Amino acid sequence: MNSDSKQTKNTSRRKRIALVAAVVVIGVIVAYLFQSQANILPKYFGKSAPASPRDKEVAALINAKPDIATYAQAVQSKKTPSIDSAWQAILTNLKALLKGDKVEVCGLSDFDAALFIAGDSEIGISAANTTLAQVKDKLVESDKPREQALGLYMQAHLVEWAQRNAEQRKYRICGDNFDCFFKIMAPDQSVEWPPEIKPEVRAAAAAPLVKLALAERDPAIIAAAIYACGGIYNNACKSISIADWVAVDHDNAAAWLMLADAAHARKDVAGQIDALRRAAAASGYDLRVPPLSVAANFDLMKAQSPLTQFHISHQLAASHITTLLSPTYALVNHCIHDTSPDDTRKTLCDTLTNKLFQKDGSLVGLSTAIHLGKKIGWDEARLKSMQDEKAVGLGRLYDAFPGSNMFSCQELAKNDQFNRKMLSKSERAIGRKLVADSGKTLADVAEQYRVKYPDLRK
Repeated sequence: MNSDSKQTKNTSRRKRIALVAAVVVIGVIVAYLFQSQANILPKYFGKSAPASPRDKEVAALINAKPDIATYAQAVQSKKTPSIDSAWQAILTNLKALLKGDKVEVCGLSDFDAALFIAGDSEIGISAANTTLAQVKDKLVESDKPREQALGLYMQAHLVEWAQRNAEQRKYRICGDNFDCFFKIMAPDQSVEWPPEIKPEVRAAAAAPLVKLALAERDPAIIAAAIYACGGIYNNACKSISIADWVAVDHDNAAAWLMLADAAHARKDVAGQIDALRRAAAASGYDLRVPPLSVAANFDLMKAQSPLTQFHISHQLAASHITTLLSPTYALVNHCIHDTSPDDTRKTLCDTLTNKLFQKDGSLVGLSTAIHLGKKIGWDEARLKSMQDEKAVGLGRLYDAFPGSNMFSCQELAKNDQFNRKMLSKSERAIGRKLVADSGKTLADVAEQYRVKYPDLRK
């Protein structure tokens, strides 16, 4: 296996680890994304495609009046494992509708709402994707390089977003039953996750942004291009590297940490330690996350329906969160797994962990700092304060999980606001403001969350 293959394999493994971390930290976003990317019901929209057996059965159910229960039993008796839960949701909601019960989804008719809740309609998804593409076009046409870069960054991800939408239609929501949802998502259920974008496709999508980054030599644009390439270094993405980033962002510890991670992936120990030392000496720390909040605040976005805005903000938040994962693989490896008694190593680890704690605004960065602080031997009082901050941050995320009527106007507005705030401010900054506004101490707010959510005590 050549070095490029090894690097691609290591990158793929690291990306899967990063994805799992992101899912844990923002489970609510992933839950919504899985739940909302529903399968299409072409017959309902009158499209002239061949009718599938399932479409015909749904049509028969819709037309049925007094014999709903008998029909439901007939469908459920088929016991097809891949769609049983989907059928149950469809039947439950359509039966409720035919009985005259209301199923609220903000802005939708009763019939559309029943299909949407049942996971059998893509209402809002097409409008969201069209709107994102229109905003992207406006940004690309801007005469400001950073706005162009944001548009090209979105353009690079549109391919991935479209594939994710197509792949995730295989998942069905379980109404408001989250036990059902998490059972589907459990590892022992062998859930097939959507495949990664092929390297050549990702590189081609990122090519215009790479070209702009090399022309402008702007650290924010170079970082956006590196994120768009997603760890792929072939074709157009061969032209740019993290070394290009640190060359124009020399005093940014985050860039040096990413360079250390790249050295760690190719097993370059000397390069890894050199980059860690340079990260420790740097005064700044900025992951240069592309400002998707700019896209979220376009007037074109605000003009959409509540449901479409829901899809847009979740799509942007999901992409935003993947770039918040602290670039600390090399740091953790050096400070945790290297057990040699080296005072120089301990000093370096202490400096970098302190920098991570003070300047990384993500919950993942805070969690990593706690983990490293324990290894280094930081005092219990300091670690307790850090753990309290983490409990508040996670508790706030738990608060964002939807209520029983997850697509009501109230719930959609609440979660859209949550995502917009995440796009504009760091997770830790939001948590600190929450504590300040409460008029209570950090320890008191953390304890309230631990009482409310016992899992936070673990």
